[in-house]
Amino acid sequence: MNVWMMENATDGVLGQFAKREEHTKRWPIEEAQREQMRVANGTKPLLGLISLLQSSFNKTLEQVLYAVWPNPFLNSTPAMENVENLFLVDGSEVLQEIPLWPIIQPARRPDFIIANDAGGTELSNGWMNGTSLINTATYAAANNVPFPKVPDQATFINYNMTLFPTFFGCYEPVEVPLVLYAADAPWSAYTNETFLMPGYTYEELDFSMNKREGYLGYLY
Repeated sequence: MNVWMMENATDGVLGQFAKREEHTKRWPIEEAQREQMRVANGTKPLLGLISLLQSSFNKTLEQVLYAVWPNPFLNSTPAMENVENLFLVDGSEVLQEIPLWPIIQPARRPDFIIANDAGGTELSNGWMNGTSLINTATYAAANNVPFPKVPDQATFINYNMTLFPTFFGCYEPVEVPLVLYAADAPWSAYTNETFLMPGYTYEELDFSMNKREGYLGYLY
């Protein structure tokens, strides 16, 4: 299902904010399994909506899960022959929640990119570990698209690269865009909420949107 649950391992309904000190600890060995269980528990209640939407609106599975758009490239290439509609999907389908792939195409020749990582689907406590940026770097390298090299998840966590803004591409021997990576972090508020949260108080909105503290960054 094309849904990622930003939900902590609680009762499957209410999210719990992680303690600040927990985010600076090393990524646990069993973290991948914990996150898979968290996502499975969170999405299970929504699976019934698929069949309900299909039957209620007479839609196919693809039409329920994806955005259907008239194909502007119809018959332009052999692959597009007789393809009347395109199914638009979220970048999380290929594990790239930061929408960088369209931006870093060589034809665009980007010089500087701000990559805000706020997916909250990488650690079981609802915070990030750099996976989305790592996946984009890996995909770019496999397709010969210029992009900075980035470290692994353990390095992101151990060096607090998800707590402080980090520049990637400063010392590359080839021309790549300079990327400023800034992940959501519990500086002035715990903003790792689930997207199922039905509403927010004025105090919660104020903490999340207005009360940001200044902090130093890293060059990598």
